Amino acid sequence: MRPIWIKIKGLNSFLEPQEINFQELTEEGLFGIFGPTGSGKSSILDGITLALYGSTARNSGNFIHVSTDKALVDYIFSVKTKEIHTYRVTRGFKRSKEGSIRSDGARFLEIQGEQEEVLADRVGSVNERCQEVIGLSKEDFFRTVVLPQGKFSEFLKLDGMERNKMLERLFHLEKYGEELVRIIRGKAQQWQGMEKEQQGALSRYEEVTREKAEELKEEEKACEEQFKKEALELQETRRKLEEEKVRLEAQKECDSLEKEARQLKEQQGEMILAEDRIGQAQKAERLWKDLQEFLQGKQILTERKEKLKQLLGEQKKLEQEKAVLKEKVEKAREKKEKVLQDLEIQRLRLEEGIALLAGMKTLEEEARKKKKDLEDRNRQLQEDQAKLEKLEKDLKLYEEKREEAALALSKVKVTAREQDAVQEGYRLWLELGRRKEEKEKKEKELEQLRGQQETENKEEQKLQGEKEQEATRLLEVQKKRKEDEDALTKLAHLESLKERLSRVEEEQARKKILEDKRKKLEEQEKGLVRELSRAEQEKNLAQEERNQAEEAYRKNLAHILARDLKEGQPCPVCGSIHHESPVSPAMDQDDPEERRTRAEKAFQQIAGNITRLTTLLENNRQQERARKEEESRLNQEFLGMDLEKEKINLSAREQERKILAERAEREKKAEQELQDRILSLEKSAAGKKARKESLGVEADRKQKELDRLAEEIRELEKGFESLPENISKGDFPEIYQELQEKNQHREQYQEYLEKIDTGIEARRKSRENGTRIIQEERTEKARVEAELQGIEKELLEKRQQIREKAGDTEGLEEKRKGILSERQTLETYIGEMEEQWKTFQERENLIGQEKASGEALVTESEKELQKREASLSRHMTEEKVENISWIQAHRMEKEELEILEEKLQAFQRDSLSVKSRMDAAKARLKGERISEEQIEERRKVMQDLENRQGETNRILGGLRKEREQTEKAWKEKEILEEKMGQIRHKLELLQELEGLFRGKKFVEYVARYYMEYVSREADEKLKEMTGNSLGLETDQNGLFIIRDYKNGGATRPASTLSGGETFMASLALALALSSQIQMKGAAPMELFFLDEGFGTLDENYLEIVMDALEKIRDRKRSVGVISHVEEIKARIPVRLIVEPSKAGEGGSKIHIERE
Repeated sequence: MRPIWIKIKGLNSFLEPQEINFQELTEEGLFGIFGPTGSGKSSILDGITLALYGSTARNSGNFIHVSTDKALVDYIFSVKTKEIHTYRVTRGFKRSKEGSIRSDGARFLEIQGEQEEVLADRVGSVNERCQEVIGLSKEDFFRTVVLPQGKFSEFLKLDGMERNKMLERLFHLEKYGEELVRIIRGKAQQWQGMEKEQQGALSRYEEVTREKAEELKEEEKACEEQFKKEALELQETRRKLEEEKVRLEAQKECDSLEKEARQLKEQQGEMILAEDRIGQAQKAERLWKDLQEFLQGKQILTERKEKLKQLLGEQKKLEQEKAVLKEKVEKAREKKEKVLQDLEIQRLRLEEGIALLAGMKTLEEEARKKKKDLEDRNRQLQEDQAKLEKLEKDLKLYEEKREEAALALSKVKVTAREQDAVQEGYRLWLELGRRKEEKEKKEKELEQLRGQQETENKEEQKLQGEKEQEATRLLEVQKKRKEDEDALTKLAHLESLKERLSRVEEEQARKKILEDKRKKLEEQEKGLVRELSRAEQEKNLAQEERNQAEEAYRKNLAHILARDLKEGQPCPVCGSIHHESPVSPAMDQDDPEERRTRAEKAFQQIAGNITRLTTLLENNRQQERARKEEESRLNQEFLGMDLEKEKINLSAREQERKILAERAEREKKAEQELQDRILSLEKSAAGKKARKESLGVEADRKQKELDRLAEEIRELEKGFESLPENISKGDFPEIYQELQEKNQHREQYQEYLEKIDTGIEARRKSRENGTRIIQEERTEKARVEAELQGIEKELLEKRQQIREKAGDTEGLEEKRKGILSERQTLETYIGEMEEQWKTFQERENLIGQEKASGEALVTESEKELQKREASLSRHMTEEKVENISWIQAHRMEKEELEILEEKLQAFQRDSLSVKSRMDAAKARLKGERISEEQIEERRKVMQDLENRQGETNRILGGLRKEREQTEKAWKEKEILEEKMGQIRHKLELLQELEGLFRGKKFVEYVARYYMEYVSREADEKLKEMTGNSLGLETDQNGLFIIRDYKNGGATRPASTLSGGETFMASLALALALSSQIQMKGAAPMELFFLDEGFGTLDENYLEIVMDALEKIRDRKRSVGVISHVEEIKARIPVRLIVEPSKAGEGGSKIHIERE
């Protein structure tokens, strides 16, 4: 940390604001702070520590000047880590009505260029940020910044216990002693509590063994094999069921496709007509484009002839209008040349007059403003003269008031010695009251701590008793739970018995299903036999009818052939195309061909029915054989068992097991609750014990604080002896109050005098300014009057010029507008005539062009029409179409044709699809048919298998869950046992560490470690100061010894050093120790103060010391020497002089001096 600037106000002897620029003060590396005793040299250090930590190095509770109730510290410093950061700390303090000092705001800011960022704005957070940035606690900072060399001189000669205590204090080694032992004991108690928790947790796994897990694993494996066997059987049944479903679906699909085929056959004639219509429509469509082009060309020719006729009429009309328009245009051009030139000359003269008139108006407006300005200046001049007279009177009154205030101020002045005495006495009186009050408070707190300690001890004993009772109950519950678990183990075979009964029930149910199926198949077979017999009889009758119909068909075959003969078509027998005498039918009866077809169809239906019945009968017999085979596979032992009796027996045992399981679960839960309760009681007891020990430590600390307060009270009471004899302790409140009132009056009079002086000075300046302003206003008034006369003269000249140009000044703008309007009207008329003539000529040319173009288009259209007519005739001849009306009659719209084509294509697709699907369905049937009853029977068998497998799966799930729980519990048990081993190992290590750190041995070891590094650095510094004449080392006992290089490097005790040598050795040791303390900080300190009694040194040693200090200043740290010795003051290049306060001048003052 490098100080940059500080501002102090109201702190100790500094009443008014005082600023110190440390950059200027430390630029030579060595500086001094000089002033008489009590002037405030140490208060500068108090200002730095107040800014950073909110308290002083001396822990003073009354650091505000007696003449004010507020103090302010504003401190800027920089810290160099990787980069340089600049910070600012501001703190305010105020004295309360009771006399205590409190914080009045704090802020911590980082300065970045011209900007300041607030990092903290509360007292606590400001303290934390300061310590975080600097990296040192308040105590380390005090030791580092101010080096009390007298103390280090003592340290040089100390040995044994006293030196170790001082090192322990400086380097905070307390944490390596009893505090570390207390921490280790606390950790050991925590681990002991964890050990008891683990013991309680392990007690729940006493029945868990690896053998039990292996047994459950074997049972699970056997159950898995049974499950796989049943799964294979179920898979085969499902496969057969799926095959039968496929066949049934194919059977249904085949019936449906036959129906679709019949419907498609009925639509065949309609589709033939549709196909013919599509062909004619396509032929008409091919000719339609030529026909449309011919008709379109004919229409275009007619339209172009009509347009040409219109253009000829319009051209004739234009020739009549042309002569009239040409005459009007020539007259307009003559008027443009004569009238417009005269109007332009008049307009120019009028515009010159208007411009002159505008300039004259501007001058008139300027003249009016000048007159008004002149009036305002006259009025302002009078007002300013009146104010000046009043100011003279006020100034005289203020000077009289100042004389009265100065006289009053001289009556309330108090000497600096009197103020210091009262301030110190009042501070001692306040500190004494606070210490006594604090002592009473600490005594009450100590009494409360002793009472709390006794309460915690009683509660700990109570918890121990409760824990023993709960442990007894736990043993009883564990005993009962083991008995119930043994009984449950004996009933473990119930699951296998339950599974056996389930299989018995399944076998008996399957036996009943097969018996019912047998009866049903018998009835089906009888019915099929009867239907088959009846169908055979019907088949014989149908055969006879078919034979008779065939005979009748042969007899009437000639008549059938003659009936179908048509004139002009050849006979299929003789080939003749003339048929004069057709053969008559043999007899009067039905149509022989129809009878033959009908008889054949009836015979085929009966034959198909017989085939179906025969297939069904064979299927029925196959199902009976399968049923018998399945019946033979049933377990005869299971069929002979009394199922109801076995179920009653199983139910009774299951009820017994359920009761035992519920009771065991309740006992297990009660056991867990007791274990948790015991663990909770152990934790509570450990907490009470720790709390009791903590209260004991706190009570001892309170007792030490009471002893310290008693010593401080005695020291404060001694402080009253140094005060003047005429002041007693009881008088301080009244004397201090009277002093405060005088100071308050003095401040008020000083403030009033400052205001009066400010007012007098302001009025004197105002009088000077007023005199100057009045003179300037008079000069400006004369200037404005001269300008007004010039403007009025210029106005007369302007009016004369207007009369010469326009005759008169009135109505010039209206005349100019009239001329412009007249010219605009004439120009508009001439422009319209010119535009009409131009438009007429353009129209005449356009009509001529359109006429020529129309005649060409008519000729072109006639030729194109002839070509299109020839093309249409040629294509009609190719398509064998005679006239245009046939094309128009047979052409179909695109949408209609597409619909008809799509209908025909759909018919063709459906026909192919039906045939293809029917072939596929017949292939899937494989010549066999199946019924819904067969499918349903197969489904029931599969359902039975699924139920059996579900039960097996349930048993398997139970075994798997029990096995997983057992394995999980075994792993948890292994983890707990491993953790228990780690806990016990940790406890053994903590016990060893407690024995190692008990007492002061480790603290002494660490102290010797620090002392070794301190002595090495001190040796280098002492050699540098003495020109390698003296060195500093430690012997085997840790005592400091001096190595005298002037006497051949001989060693001698530090007590043999002279005064100057002792000072240099102490200074070297102080600097080395300061460096070691600073090594703990994040931000290196670049400044420290050396506060030493240099007055005891003679001139030779003083010269050596100053030479040493001048060598030190070349390094990174600046050194500040606090002293009142004149010889040192003369040797230091930069000096901060502190001048004590003088009567009535508001506290001590500071300034910087240079050589």
